[in-house]
Amino acid sequence: MYRFALSLAVALCTLTTAFAAPHPNYEPPLPGKPKDAITVEMPAIYPIPDFFVKNEGADSQYLTYSPFRPYIANNLPKACTEISTQTPLQTVWKGEQFHTVFAVSGFDDGAMIRVENVKSEIPLQVKFLRYAKGDKGMFADIIDDAAEVRFVKGTFRYLIVTGTVPRKIKSGFCPITFDVVQNSTKKVSVSDQCGVQIENWTLPKVKDWKIHLDLWQTPQAIAEYHRVPLWSDAHFELMKPHYKLLADAGQKVITCEVIDDPWNAQSYTPLNSMIKWTKKVDGSWCFDYTIFDRWIEFMMKLGIDKQINCYSMVPWHLKFHYFDEATQKTTFIKAHPTSKEYEAHWGPFLKDLVKHMKAKGWLDKTVIAMDERKRDMILGAVGVVKKHAPELKLAMAFNEISDIIDHLYDACMTIRHYSDCSKDLIKHQKAGLPTTLYVCWRPTKPNTFTFSPGAEATWLPMFSAANNMDGFLRWAFDNWNENPMSSTDYGQWLTSDCFLVYPGARSSVRFENLRRGVQYFEKIQILRETAAKLDTPDAKAAIAQMNSALLELFVWSEKKSDYTESLAKAQAVIRTAQMALKKQK
Repeated sequence: MYRFALSLAVALCTLTTAFAAPHPNYEPPLPGKPKDAITVEMPAIYPIPDFFVKNEGADSQYLTYSPFRPYIANNLPKACTEISTQTPLQTVWKGEQFHTVFAVSGFDDGAMIRVENVKSEIPLQVKFLRYAKGDKGMFADIIDDAAEVRFVKGTFRYLIVTGTVPRKIKSGFCPITFDVVQNSTKKVSVSDQCGVQIENWTLPKVKDWKIHLDLWQTPQAIAEYHRVPLWSDAHFELMKPHYKLLADAGQKVITCEVIDDPWNAQSYTPLNSMIKWTKKVDGSWCFDYTIFDRWIEFMMKLGIDKQINCYSMVPWHLKFHYFDEATQKTTFIKAHPTSKEYEAHWGPFLKDLVKHMKAKGWLDKTVIAMDERKRDMILGAVGVVKKHAPELKLAMAFNEISDIIDHLYDACMTIRHYSDCSKDLIKHQKAGLPTTLYVCWRPTKPNTFTFSPGAEATWLPMFSAANNMDGFLRWAFDNWNENPMSSTDYGQWLTSDCFLVYPGARSSVRFENLRRGVQYFEKIQILRETAAKLDTPDAKAAIAQMNSALLELFVWSEKKSDYTESLAKAQAVIRTAQMALKKQK
């Protein structure tokens, strides 16, 4: 996405990195004892809901001060401590992956605590949250694999319960139990009266999800952080569990760099082309697709196989590198997309790319992708593609109203301008073409920053569903800084703008909240499809009421400061539609 130019110092640091990242088991400093430290003398555990509800029913009030995200060491509303663990934590569908955060306190200062005796009919993982620094604060965002963690008296330590509901499980209440233990001296338990309520609705397998999810990948960062050779077997082994997280969230698009540095050194890790361009002595061109092919085949085996996005014919610096056999050096040309030099450079590659992708059976998935460039540049590139490779599709993320959408297969508009061009986007979507929305470092709300309330990450895919868009795009899934396990800050970007997950295939609370929003996107589609199949007046009325309510709730405005309440109300609206349709099934 559009960014301010990095300072020269940051750029030089990027180019001269010496693989100084710590081991992935690095534990960042724990927060110190706060001045307003809580006093919990005996071990205690508290479930943290997405929001609090008063007066359930028609007069429900949603208390939006709940900081269920971000989780701060000493900041837990009194209301949380008053919630019993002897209650359903969530209402879930079969096939759904859910998560719930708990806060524990009251253990000895400096003691190591661990989780034991996890029991449920649902396969569960209970993991501690590790703190990451961001925006001058410390937030429990990293879902860690550590078997035990250190407790600091006067604070809370957080853990997260995640599980995927089996599709063949019985509907009804499903208990969840586990203990948090300090050696053999202190223990707190979640009883079997705590659990989830399973409804008789089923999410399809991830491969059948409808959402067009496009979280940009940076595989180069994985090699750099773990200090293994780029594109080596060791690199690909590290990437398997890492990108399995992404595949399991419904990702559809493979990110490929087909030139060096498409975004002008905005990343800590250098992003070089996956295709080697060679200009031969006689002036002809040769293209080596070895890395490009292996990367695509790797991702497709994980289930990410709908679309291959090739970046970028319009980079920010308009420099295009290649190896010159005549001089035996890597050099570059700088050419504007409207120039003859640009066409002469790109024409041979586009023709060769089409030939190669046809041979691989990937041509129908191949997309020339660009983002946030000026209209004349984009139209220049479009003209070259249509002349030399009309078989190729085009994609663009754009941040201003433009007629460029008429040339695109995959159109993605910033959420900030959705209302200004909704008619064009809806027309594009109704033509059966991927039409999505994105956020980057703007707007600051809603977003997926470490300081963002978790409701916002869930809200974003639901906004697309409510407004009949096909999905969501975000830069980036894993464009790490030097020490992502320690800090989510990098350069001039807002904290954690560059990544949603952490090294070692560690997910984050932010990513899990986003994934939950993806699942709500699927639920909304299923309810709409169910109503269409029933085709009864009552079903039509129920879904029309849901659609109308969601449109009112999912509206972006610069003046809107809180998204928790609209999310809470949307969940109630969806549940009402479920119950109405269930009666008719």
